[in-house]
Amino acid sequence: MENHKGFIVLVDISGYTNFVSGHNINYAENNNLSRGQAHAEHIISDLLEKVIDELEEVLTINKLEGDAALFYAIPTDSNELSEKLIKKLQSSFEIFNQRLNELTFCET
Repeated sequence: MENHKGFIVLVDISGYTNFVSGHNINYAENNNLSRGQAHAEHIISDLLEKVIDELEEVLTINKLEGDAALFYAIPTDSNELSEKLIKKLQSSFEIFNQRLNELTFCET
């Protein structure tokens, strides 16, 4: 079997459980717990989608589950991809935070 160098990137939104629980508490006050869960999951999906869109140019998505996505790449030139990947990871953080700020502004 031939060995290949590659990259594995796991994107995971920290605080997912607390966020969903917090939304459930707010909606439970209005007796609409399932709507709170759906709303929280929609927000998480939206945030994760922004990151996925940014990273799919340099990585291949392997698995998506809840608030996490697993990516990989097996490049022909790992040095070249390393530089691209670092830039894409930095921009994905910026895009995530920008979208989070937009959503926070909408909620208030």
